[in-house]
Amino acid sequence: MNQPIKTTLDEIVEFLNQHGIDHCVIGGLAVSARARTRATDDVDLIIDCEPEAAVELLKPLARANFHPFFDGVERVIRESCILPVKHQVSGVTVDMSLAVGELDHQILERADRFQVFGMEVSVATNEDLVLMKMMAGRAVDVSDVRAIVASKSDRLDWEYLVTMAAQIEEALAIDLVDAVNRLRNS
Repeated sequence: MNQPIKTTLDEIVEFLNQHGIDHCVIGGLAVSARARTRATDDVDLIIDCEPEAAVELLKPLARANFHPFFDGVERVIRESCILPVKHQVSGVTVDMSLAVGELDHQILERADRFQVFGMEVSVATNEDLVLMKMMAGRAVDVSDVRAIVASKSDRLDWEYLVTMAAQIEEALAIDLVDAVNRLRNS
């Protein structure tokens, strides 16, 4: 068990719960919970928070030992809809993506409770993780997609994946449907 990651996850989830902010775990921790254990050095979340409200969270986050990861974070929050902070006790980075679009809100709604480091937290579904990882497209993301499909292929909602891939493809002009169908047939 990675104690710094566990401590950071415990404290950020407690903070978000205390402030009534809906959230779910994504990224490497979510893949570790759902498909295969893998190393990660940060905590990734989607939070139901508008950019200006996220800027207002900076002071209470600081009181809870979460400080901006860099100067000028307010601009990043407003322009990129990401709230990056570092847990001052553990040194672990927490990247919180703000749920500003329909897909983000759908991911939050579909997330379910799962055990991560012995703590029950909201975690993005396998299907939503596959879609997010396919859009990110880094080598680690491709590996995560393969792990999820290998371990959950018979339980994945392929109809949902194709439908959402088509919507994302239309909105972002990226080729996602063919990639999902290749995964399904592999």
